Amino acid sequence: MSSRHASTLEVTLTTPSRASDYLDNSSAVLGGDSDGLALVISDATNHEGREVALPLTAVKGALGYVPDLVHGVHDDGSKWTRPVREESGLLVFEVPHFSDNAVTFESSVSVAASPATNGTSLSWGLSDLDAASDVSVNLTGVSNTEWDNQTFLSMGDGDSRSVSVAGSAPPTGPNGSPSITVTASELEAATTAESKSGFFMVAGWDDNQDTYVNSEMKFTNAPDTASSITVDIEYTYANVDSNDGVYFDVYLVKEAPDGVYAEGTRVADNAKWMPEDGAGNLTIPFDSPQNLDAGANYTIEFVTTTTTQSGPNNQQAFALHIDNNKPQTDWSTKTTDGVSHGYPTHVYWGAKAASNVAVSADDGTEVTLGDFSQGESKSTNFPIGRDATQITTTTGSGSVAVELAVQEKTETVDPGVELGNCSESYPGTLAAGETATLTLNSSCLSETNELNVTVGGDLSADAPAPQVGVVAEHTAASNQTVDYAGDAWSERYNVSKTWADSRADARLVIPFASNVVSIRGVEFRTNSSSWTGTSNYELDGTTLTVNLGSVDAGETTHVRVNGSRVRVENGSITVTSPTLAGNSLDTEFRMDSWSESSYIAVGGSASGSSSITSCRSRGRLRPSPSSSRRAASNGSTRRRLRRAGRPAPGRSPSRSSRRTTSAFR
Repeated sequence: MSSRHASTLEVTLTTPSRASDYLDNSSAVLGGDSDGLALVISDATNHEGREVALPLTAVKGALGYVPDLVHGVHDDGSKWTRPVREESGLLVFEVPHFSDNAVTFESSVSVAASPATNGTSLSWGLSDLDAASDVSVNLTGVSNTEWDNQTFLSMGDGDSRSVSVAGSAPPTGPNGSPSITVTASELEAATTAESKSGFFMVAGWDDNQDTYVNSEMKFTNAPDTASSITVDIEYTYANVDSNDGVYFDVYLVKEAPDGVYAEGTRVADNAKWMPEDGAGNLTIPFDSPQNLDAGANYTIEFVTTTTTQSGPNNQQAFALHIDNNKPQTDWSTKTTDGVSHGYPTHVYWGAKAASNVAVSADDGTEVTLGDFSQGESKSTNFPIGRDATQITTTTGSGSVAVELAVQEKTETVDPGVELGNCSESYPGTLAAGETATLTLNSSCLSETNELNVTVGGDLSADAPAPQVGVVAEHTAASNQTVDYAGDAWSERYNVSKTWADSRADARLVIPFASNVVSIRGVEFRTNSSSWTGTSNYELDGTTLTVNLGSVDAGETTHVRVNGSRVRVENGSITVTSPTLAGNSLDTEFRMDSWSESSYIAVGGSASGSSSITSCRSRGRLRPSPSSSRRAASNGSTRRRLRRAGRPAPGRSPSRSSRRTTSAFR
């Protein structure tokens, strides 16, 4: 006897050693103070607690005495004890509840950095530590590159300059290899001084012989040091006394020509040229060597101090001229009638055109480029390596500028992660696109998590930053109490979860009872929105997984699910392939225990009706239009159930509700 739901309660008398054979998720096992008797009390339909009464004489006959206490254990392992009282020839005791299904909300925590560098941190929160899985971290190799072009100006014969090629992998360049561009030095003159007959005077008197002439000229691509300036002179006499000449000071200033003279540093004091000096190079030595900014632009200023004259007043005054239209200077005379008699000159910074040019590095790299004309450029591959520390030039009597084009490369070396007090790393190098997986134990997790990334190896500070792709994932779950309702023909869930943190791939997992044959419907809603049906779920046996997608922190997800089930009399089955919502009933199940008196009762549902089923030794279990509810079997172990016809009268559903422990993941 039972205080409620007597029609669905089943009692099996057995021994304690065999009691576990009868357990399922709708059963409880109880026994007295002796090990001689065990009762398995089952209710596959109604799961709330109730009082149960057994005949006093039957219990006393089995045990030999009347017990004072009943001890129980559920199939989930939980135990309970209740007192026994005698009433009207019955032993009465309470079964507090029957075993519960565990409803589970699952979700995935996934954080990623594409890519991460050394010291990158990824953070996330977690509300229920006990339900979190281990953290899986996928590390993917990344190649990071950066250009580190280096320019070396005014390199002469035998000059060496420091070079640095950083990174953890061989460098590349414009065509897959580092390269150099070598340019021979050249001069540029700026004609800002007074112009006469296509020339302007650099030093001397003007045509009226009453004003000293000053001038300036610009030179580009200066060397790093200079100790003289050279004038290459060719001349002829024309009404010029061999004793007539010019004296001038030379100034050096780092600026563009501006018409202002005697600026900067006076590098030559009272330099002179006399016709008697003849043709050829006139080198004007500086009073001391000058340190310059290599490659910069400088202005040379000529400031006349005096000229020498002999003979009558109509004798010409000497002056240094520069042709406006050609890159040369003239040391010439001017007559008062404007007739010019010149001594053409060429001014340069000591070095001439470069010849037999070669560039080498101390790692063994070397190229030869041959002779250069003034200002000429040549490019070639220069496969310098990470071990190189300097380059050296061979230039003959000239000078060159060298530009090194190199792309440094860093690979993923010794990547690792730290989470709390836990750390894991991958030793060695991950090639670009190669992935390694590390696992951090779930005990490393906390309510607030920070995953720190390490990557690098032994690199110099100027190397490209080492990088690694990081994806860290784990599942998470949180337990809660939900309402569960069932009757003779259905099993229904209406559950909800408020998410403390944002989650990806949220899922609801419901392990239905073994006799649920189809899913009538799955609906969900977010916060207070309307209920919406969904087909985004999967069935694995009778375990239903509803895919909810991404959820935000503070969001509440509601899900309700309705499943149809059958009632098995004098036997047991396990449904292995239920019918999805919206489809005609076509369910496969396994008969775990069966006898001549066993049968399956099928209730009405949206997909069909109850019916008689017949069971053959082979084939499918098919519905019959008869109103009988029995299905016989002669040994078949797996059958398929199909729905047909209209509902036949069946037992009135006995409805109840229970509260079960569930988990959201």
